[in-house]
Amino acid sequence: MGEYSTRGLHALFGEVNVQSGYFDFDGTLAGTKRDIIEGLQKILSEAGCVVDDDFIAKRTGIGARLLIKEALEENKIPYNDDLIEKIIERLLRTRMNSLKRIRLFDGTVELLDSLYEWIRIALATMSLRKSLYGILKEKKLAKYFEVVIDADDGIKPKPAPETFLKCATKMGLDSKNCVLVGDSVAGIKAAKAAGMKYMAVASGFYIADELIKEDPDLLVDSVNDKETILSVLL
Repeated sequence: MGEYSTRGLHALFGEVNVQSGYFDFDGTLAGTKRDIIEGLQKILSEAGCVVDDDFIAKRTGIGARLLIKEALEENKIPYNDDLIEKIIERLLRTRMNSLKRIRLFDGTVELLDSLYEWIRIALATMSLRKSLYGILKEKKLAKYFEVVIDADDGIKPKPAPETFLKCATKMGLDSKNCVLVGDSVAGIKAAKAAGMKYMAVASGFYIADELIKEDPDLLVDSVNDKETILSVLL
């Protein structure tokens, strides 16, 4: 990972008075890539919509509703809000039926345990609320997050900065003192627009080289790189 795994942390984050760590969920804390792609492919095919896996993978950060709209447009399939909501409901049923299959990445619980008593933690994701809260309950993660922002909060999806800015507002914090941990190109762009530092993890929907092109402040393999992440957030 070149300079991103070796350049000094103090030079990158020394000027930030870190008050909170924000985490993405899919691809950052949990290995949901295959479930998301397969679930969406199944639902989209039922609507006569054909896209490849990469089309879905590279749009996960924008939220399911916008992804579905773009997939339908790609296939020149007319749609309205009712059709989108029917597809979303079908997708939610699929996601809820797969909760027990969701696998947290190695190191997720250990990292959150280490942070919990020392720093305020938030979850900032474009996951659908019903399935997200189902996963948090199933995996006993809800207690760690002071604030959760999700797709149902009705804000512009990444790469717009609103998801992260709303998180900061709800916590009463200056956005520049919050560090984001996520796995997406859209997340890096949103963090820059919000004036926040971004720690990218190459465990999700993008490989390291794709993330590096967007110039994150730091890149690690996964949340299992606990010591590096703690050295930044604490």
